[in-house]
Amino acid sequence: MEFKPWWELLLERFRQEPTDFLSRFYAQSMKAQNVTAAEWAKGVQASMYLDTFMPSPARLVELGRDVGGFESQAREAWELAMDRSQGRSEEPLPQLARKVLNRATNGQNVSHIDFKQLPFVRKEFMAAYADELQREAVGRNANALPSGARRELTNAT
Repeated sequence: MEFKPWWELLLERFRQEPTDFLSRFYAQSMKAQNVTAAEWAKGVQASMYLDTFMPSPARLVELGRDVGGFESQAREAWELAMDRSQGRSEEPLPQLARKVLNRATNGQNVSHIDFKQLPFVRKEFMAAYADELQREAVGRNANALPSGARRELTNAT
C-alpha cells in the first residue's frame, strides 16, 4: 500500500508533527483493517474536505470504504428531501430529517427557498443532521455501558 505520500498530506493538512509512534500507529491500524491503497487514498481525500481535526484511523477506514457514516446518511436525507420537494419521490422523509430541515429552512417549505440560498441551507442541514445522528449514537453507546462507567462519563462533562 502506498501509505507515505497520503500520510504526509494528512499530517500537513491537519498540522500534525510527524512522529514515529503516530506513523506506526496509523500504518498498523490500516494494515490490521486490511485497508487497500485505494481505500487509504479515498479516506485521506475525503477527510481533507470533511474533517476539521485529525481523523482517527477508524474514521479514515469509514471514509475510505464509504460505509455510510453520518455525513453519508445526511447527504442521503438531503437528496431525499430535494427529490420530494421536486415531486420525484413519494418516499416519506424520516422524522429526524423533517425536524432538521424545518430548522435549516426556518419553517419555510424547501421548494420556496431562494435557489441562491440552497447551498447554505444544505450545509446547515448536513451539519445538523450528522450532529443529531452522532448524539443518538453516543446516547445508545452510553446506555450500553455499565452504570459506574456512565456515572464517570456524566461527571467528566
